Amino acid sequence: TIGQINQAIVRAPDREKLFQDICRIVVEESDFRMVAWIGMVDKTSNRVLPVAKYGVKENYIEHLEISVLPRNQEEEVSSRTPGGEECSPIGEAVRQGKYIVCTDIEREPHKMLWQEAALIRGYRSMAAFPMLVNQEPAAILTVYATEVNFFDEVEINSLNQVVENVSFALEQGKEVGMRRLVQEIAERTRAEEDIRESEERYRFLVANLPNTTVLLFNQELRLLLVGGGEITKNYPDPFHQKEGQTLGEGFPSELVDLFEPLCRQALLGEATWFDMRYEDRYYSNHVLPVRNAKGEIYLGMVVSRNITERKQAEVAL
Repeated sequence: TIGQINQAIVRAPDREKLFQDICRIVVEESDFRMVAWIGMVDKTSNRVLPVAKYGVKENYIEHLEISVLPRNQEEEVSSRTPGGEECSPIGEAVRQGKYIVCTDIEREPHKMLWQEAALIRGYRSMAAFPMLVNQEPAAILTVYATEVNFFDEVEINSLNQVVENVSFALEQGKEVGMRRLVQEIAERTRAEEDIRESEERYRFLVANLPNTTVLLFNQELRLLLVGGGEITKNYPDPFHQKEGQTLGEGFPSELVDLFEPLCRQALLGEATWFDMRYEDRYYSNHVLPVRNAKGEIYLGMVVSRNITERKQAEVAL
C-alpha cells in the first residue's frame, strides 16, 4: 500500500486526484472490506467537507455535518442550528490531531445520527486519521469496515503511514506544487522499490543455497529476508516468520551481541569477514553493505556458511 500511495503522490496532477487515488488504493488493498473518504477541514465553517470517496454508499457522507469545534462551542452551535452538528470520532480526531479508532460502532455509548446512518449501511467499525500540515489538521482520511474490531495494530500502522506520507506531500506541495512534489518522496518511492526488488532477487537466490544462511536487513536492523538451506535444516520452525522483526527480536542474545555492531558497521560501509564456532558447528561469516545503482548503502546483509566439515578435515590432518 505505501509504495502505491507514494507513486500516487508523485504522479497526481492535483490534490483532488491525489485524494481520490488514496481512497481507491486503501479500499482495493483491503480486498474491498473497507470504504474510505477524505474531507478537508474548513476553518470558515469549522466543519469537515467531503472531497473524495471510494466505495462509500450513496447519501452517507453528503449528509454528514462534522464539527471540529471544541465541545462547549459545539453545544452552542447545536442549540441554534437545525439538526445540530454532531460530535463524532472524525471531529475528535481533528481536534486532537491524532487518529481515533471506533472498534464497534453499534456499542458506542452515545448514539448519534452518524452512527445510525453507518449501521444502516453495514459499517461496523471505523477509524479517522488527520493529515497535518505545519502541525495543523488540514484534511482527514476516514475508513469504515463491515467487521467489528477490523482495525488491528497492523492495519492502523499501515493507514497511519499512508497519512504521514500524504501530510508530508501536502506540506511541501504548498510551495512546490503537486506535480513537482518533493524529491524526498520520489527518492523514498525508489528506495522502497529497490528494497522490494532486492528482497525478491535474494529470496530466489538463497532459497535452496546449501549450508548457508542469508539475512537481509534495513537501516533499523529489521529483517527483510531470512533464508538459506542451513537455517532451514537446523531450525525446522518457519524462520521466514522472523521477517519483520529486528535482529534483537529474531535471534539469541549471544548472537545479537556479536552481530549487531557488525551490522551497524556494514550500514556505514564497512564489511567484515570472520569465522566462529556456534554450538557444535563452525561458520564463516561475511557482514557487508548492499548498495543501490547509485552506489548508496540502503541495506545490509549477513552471509553465514557452515564450514564444519572443512574444519573437521583440517583437524584430522
